[in-house]
Amino acid sequence: MTERRQRRPVTPRRRSGFALALALLSWLATMAWAQHSASEGRQVAAALHTATEHRVQSITARHTLAAYQARYEALRARGLFAGATRLAWVEAVRRSAAARGLEVHYELAPATTSDRADGVILETAAMQLTLNAPHEGRLLGFLEVLARDTPGVLRVRQCALARAPVGIDVRCRVEWLTLRMAGEETA
Repeated sequence: MTERRQRRPVTPRRRSGFALALALLSWLATMAWAQHSASEGRQVAAALHTATEHRVQSITARHTLAAYQARYEALRARGLFAGATRLAWVEAVRRSAAARGLEVHYELAPATTSDRADGVILETAAMQLTLNAPHEGRLLGFLEVLARDTPGVLRVRQCALARAPVGIDVRCRVEWLTLRMAGEETA
């Protein structure tokens, strides 16, 4: 024989117990969901913050590159990155002197290098120039053409001028500066 279990009658006390248990379960579920949502929200906010930082860095780098690109191209066009081109310098001295009717004696010293930590090598070649010019303007024109028409950057270190019976005697020390990357061969 099968016995049936009899149900107990639902009393108001039992009903309030069920309601309390249901409310407690509902509250626990809501808290768990809120905690999970907050954790997800923090992760999304952190990812958004990281993405924003990367975007700002990218924009900053792009603006920096644009700001210096024109200057870099101008220096590159001048031959700053060509490495030492001693023959071009000697030929430029001869051409510029001949165009101005000057007789120039020169002495080109061996190039010196200085390494930088970032792998860039600065090459410096010193040249001693001795000439007689009719006036300072001819000397300045000669040096200006050298600076404009030769690869690298010309730096006039010093010039000594002295009166001569005809014009002025000039003795100048100039340097040509070029850059190259470590490991590149020199010309």
